[in-house]
Amino acid sequence: MNRIILIPITDADIPQVMRWMDKPHVKQWFEHPDEWLYEMQHRHDEFAFIRHFIAMYGLTKIGFCQYYDYFYAQEASYPITVPQYAYSIDYLIGEEAYLRQGLGKAMIRLLIERIKALGGKEVLSDPMPENEISQRTLRSVGFRRITDELHGMRLEESD
Repeated sequence: MNRIILIPITDADIPQVMRWMDKPHVKQWFEHPDEWLYEMQHRHDEFAFIRHFIAMYGLTKIGFCQYYDYFYAQEASYPITVPQYAYSIDYLIGEEAYLRQGLGKAMIRLLIERIKALGGKEVLSDPMPENEISQRTLRSVGFRRITDELHGMRLEESD
């Protein structure tokens, strides 16, 4: 049975991720692809706090995702004062044939599992407000808007 798995990104995967980021259904939501490229290229040093993955569906590479400890991002809009508490996620499905099949939701769930295994207490995401598909996908797994002032989203699980 085919299912989503996440494998660590390699240098050989980076050109594919950049091609995905240039596709119309992705490009509009990922500003500054050169910055994403730089972060991936420097994932072993300056950006070692970011964990980058390729999403596989069976034997096919279909997308990219990442998580990082929000403490190290030092976002002034949502300050986190301790490491290993809040993590942020980003994701994309680059292959059009795999859109609208619930695979983005599966990627998000896998990222959440990894973050929980690290002891993370909050999971955040910051899709553009106009990206209704991503907003809807995140809400479907329990994310809610942080506040009216912040358009980011936080996972809110019922225990």
